[in-house]
Amino acid sequence: MDEHSIAFQSAILVSLVGIAIFASWLVPRIRIAPKSEPPHLREAVPYISNTHEFLTDMATFLKRATLQIPSETFERTQSQIIKFHLGFRNVYMLAGQANVQQLFQTPDDVLGVNFVQVELMKKHQDWTAQEINKFIRDRTGRLKTPAKGVMTGIDGKRYWHEHNNLYLNHLSRKSSDALASRYVSLLLDKLENKVRMSNTEWESIHILEFLETAICESAIVAMFGSQILETNPGLVRAYLDFDRIALNLMYGLPRWLRPRPYRTRERLHKMVETHMAAAWASFDWQGPGSDSEWEPQFGSRLTRETTRWMMESGFSSHAAAGHVVAVLFGTNGNTIPLIKWALVELIQDPTLIHRVREEVATAIVTDSGSGRLRIDAGVLVGLPLLQSIFTELLRLHVSFSAVREVLKPVMVGGYQIPKGSLLHASTDMAHLQEDVWGAEGHPADTFWAERHLSYEDTTSAEHTNTTAAAAAASDVRRQPRFSMKGRGWAFFPFSGGYLICPGRHFAKQEVLLTIAVLLVNWIKPDGSIPDAPPRDDRAYTGFVVRPPDCDIKIRWKRR
Repeated sequence: MDEHSIAFQSAILVSLVGIAIFASWLVPRIRIAPKSEPPHLREAVPYISNTHEFLTDMATFLKRATLQIPSETFERTQSQIIKFHLGFRNVYMLAGQANVQQLFQTPDDVLGVNFVQVELMKKHQDWTAQEINKFIRDRTGRLKTPAKGVMTGIDGKRYWHEHNNLYLNHLSRKSSDALASRYVSLLLDKLENKVRMSNTEWESIHILEFLETAICESAIVAMFGSQILETNPGLVRAYLDFDRIALNLMYGLPRWLRPRPYRTRERLHKMVETHMAAAWASFDWQGPGSDSEWEPQFGSRLTRETTRWMMESGFSSHAAAGHVVAVLFGTNGNTIPLIKWALVELIQDPTLIHRVREEVATAIVTDSGSGRLRIDAGVLVGLPLLQSIFTELLRLHVSFSAVREVLKPVMVGGYQIPKGSLLHASTDMAHLQEDVWGAEGHPADTFWAERHLSYEDTTSAEHTNTTAAAAAASDVRRQPRFSMKGRGWAFFPFSGGYLICPGRHFAKQEVLLTIAVLLVNWIKPDGSIPDAPPRDDRAYTGFVVRPPDCDIKIRWKRR
């Protein structure tokens, strides 16, 4: 950074300090909220301290809010709501069963769900104001029946509904099966190539770094086709760089104060747009590829049909590329770190590896066509221990807030929330509530593979919380069952209500298939764990699954 830039930023910071001093003279430093409002999140300088910390250090901000809600707020009001200002906008952070359920169940004409999506169109997808307005002006909603009193969309199109339908139709369970099958085939090829390139039987490898690239490449080809990587050999690296600054773009400082995230976004956009423009121009829309589950130019049916819908609806190729960037982030932003955490936990527990490998073996079948062994994804995703591990990883490492915009005044937790406010429900709070998730010897903030299992007596259907070893010793008829009974309201890693993530089925298959492939095809004789166990990388707090903050070096070979 040159001297002029430093001087300019220093002047801005001095100005902000001046505003803060003036504001603190006008407003008492310790605010006493009126009885008609919930308590306020404490801050040194009103309107500025919390806003600055929210934008620059989300992890610390959420930790403070988490500490204040259960103690001070709940004891005084029993409402589990706390208020803060994001700039001059009122934000209410919610915890507790009733509040979270209301957030997801209230109709969208009262609590708007489009706020975050519109921000992503601006910050990640880099759409023009005219393109974004197609969605903003559409009041008909996402559901099949238009919103009450609004029968037709803009220009005769229902943008939210039509866009939503593309995901519902092409990321259904059946479509996800086809995507997952192609993904795991591509990943297996990369693992086999890794073996053939090695000169020794045993190989030392930084497993998380290798998998990050292998998983990302396999997912990109499965979703977007092979030509996008052939056209842009540096695309995977460009995406991984984008992944690291995605939160900065969404909540961070403007471009003139922090330009690097915007340059990173533009580099990725340019690569994707070059490919998309060429694919659109050369693709034979009357040929056999137009109705196939996968072809090399656009990849999946979802990508192909979404691109066609956007171009025919008057969006630019730049907007279509921005949409691909959004799906690219949705495909990899959560699954890659979840797979990393799964390996971290398994590598540290040989007994757990053995149990998971035995369970995975029940999902291995002989392919009727080729006669080769393969993993049945449909069986795999229903295995109880794997489901429990997957849920536990989501619970501990997903970090985001479900956000709603108050379109009409609404009562929440006994308080009247005014129009224009934002409601936040944070997974950092809900997923770590001790009274919901804690068990004897297994606090809510620690990983426990069996947390979401019960053991059922096949004769009496009696359920207990007995561990696997104890259950096996006392009664061989006891079988593990995956169960979230009574806890569903406190678990929303994919958001909730009708805005729940449509890609959740593919995400689950991708994570579990990767774990299964590694356990079935590889053995780890001696993995070295870092002196300090991996922790969540705080830089990702508030937006995606937080990855481990370090790698693990292991020695492995093909079984």
